[in-house]
Amino acid sequence: MDWGPKPFRSLDVWHKDSRFREFVRNKWLSYEGEDIHKRIHKLGAKDDESEFDEVGREKRKWLLSEQRRNNLTQKALFQQKARIKWLKQGDLNTKLRDKGQWYDEQGAVKDKVKEYFKDRFFGEARQSVKLDNVGFNKIIEEDNVLLVGRISEEEVKQAVWSCGSDKSLGPNGCNFGFIKLCWEEMKADIIRAVHDFEEEGI
Repeated sequence: MDWGPKPFRSLDVWHKDSRFREFVRNKWLSYEGEDIHKRIHKLGAKDDESEFDEVGREKRKWLLSEQRRNNLTQKALFQQKARIKWLKQGDLNTKLRDKGQWYDEQGAVKDKVKEYFKDRFFGEARQSVKLDNVGFNKIIEEDNVLLVGRISEEEVKQAVWSCGSDKSLGPNGCNFGFIKLCWEEMKADIIRAVHDFEEEGI
């Protein structure tokens, strides 16, 4: 039975094999597939030039549907991973501190929250802070150019190298250790993906 493409796996122990880089280089450079975004753009260009038939329109419709499904799946995965990490490492938001004292009983927390907002909405009017004559710092034009300019290869590389080598962007096992080791083979595609995101937002 065909279960579809097998998920990618990269074990750190493979990185120590002297033949590994060459194997990755040959496989990576031999791949000639197109991602879903490029296929949509090509079909869209044909539609603009009135070179589309009904089959082509249906194909683009299906690709757009797949793209939306993939985006929703990725979003759900990131949300769940963020939630799991927060539950393990973050505050569970089940306690409240007021005037140096902690409250963790549900009824007490509710009462304190209610008391706080009651004071805010029905308490005496307080003089608000005015910022009319405050001179805020502004960035210089050179900094603005850097902020809105195209992301450079060096910036992408710094971002990759700032991540732990045992961390992964998804469940498929392609961790940052693999990306760092094979950076020369992969960087062109990674940077192209970053620039596509800058331009298309997807």
